[in-house]
Amino acid sequence: MAESKNEQEAEQETPIQDTARKDVETPENDTNTPLSSHGKRWLLLLLIMVSLLLLGWFLSSQNMRQQWIDIVINHMPPQAINKMNHSSEPASSSVISIPVPAMHVSSGNIETVPQPPKLSPVVPEPVPSFQNNSAHPAATSKEINVLIATIHDLQNKVESLQGKQADLTALRRALDARQRLELRARLRWIANPQASLSQMASFWQDITLLPMLSENKQREAGSMRQLAAEDAGHLKLWSKKLKQLAAALPVPIHQDIIPKPENPVFSWLTGRIHLRPAPTPEQQAASQFRARLLNTAHALTLEVWPTHRAWRRLLADLRERFGDDADLALPEHLDGIQKDITRMRKTATVWLGQ
Repeated sequence: MAESKNEQEAEQETPIQDTARKDVETPENDTNTPLSSHGKRWLLLLLIMVSLLLLGWFLSSQNMRQQWIDIVINHMPPQAINKMNHSSEPASSSVISIPVPAMHVSSGNIETVPQPPKLSPVVPEPVPSFQNNSAHPAATSKEINVLIATIHDLQNKVESLQGKQADLTALRRALDARQRLELRARLRWIANPQASLSQMASFWQDITLLPMLSENKQREAGSMRQLAAEDAGHLKLWSKKLKQLAAALPVPIHQDIIPKPENPVFSWLTGRIHLRPAPTPEQQAASQFRARLLNTAHALTLEVWPTHRAWRRLLADLRERFGDDADLALPEHLDGIQKDITRMRKTATVWLGQ
């Protein structure tokens, strides 16, 4: 009984050794020659290392196992990978497997080594297929002639468009030159001292209508036109007011001293000779003042400016005759409108120099 127990214990202690021995046997060890003690030691170390590797495999996580498998695949030669891909299984479901130790069976118990997880299938890249495209049929002579005629037609249209474009460019240049000529002519009229305010307003209006000017230039020309038109309107109002004041002054009526005779001959003679009484000093002053008003009104119409002293004296005489509360509607001085005229002429001169 003791011997049988010892045999069973020996069989239970050495199942792994027997299995490992079978895995590491070579064709040279097919003979039943016993191993030396030195060989047994190396075999025991090898079994311990394999056991440790299997234990690490089972205890490691799924990610770690996948990393190990990737490392093994990367270090495998291409011939082995191709051989595994072209195995008996279909390509779409080919799986790379790693050999694992087989199940060890002993007399006492059965030890099963779990299989490692299979790797994801490696699908080979599809090989591009080249198809021979059928050649297009050759064009007929009729189609070629139609194509040539179409090309000639297009060329003629292009040449016609180019000619029209050249004509349009020439017209634009001529129009630009004409506009520049008109601009300079009107600016010279504005800069001329003989030009009146109404003429300046008309010239500035024409300038604003020129399309060659920029927005800033058109805006400036529009402001000049408005200024000239306002000043011309003021001059008309002032001249009209002076004429109304002159008409408001009393006019003396003088009668002939010689009576008209009944004789037709003497009546004709007396009709050629008039004897009237001399006007009084008041009448003479009123007549002279009326003449001053009319002359000043005419001078303002012609834009002949009276001196500042003469204008102030005229306003004082009007207030003295019509009263201080009279609504004369006349400015105290004429410097503002003269400055506006100077400004417009200076602007025209600057534009001419540009």
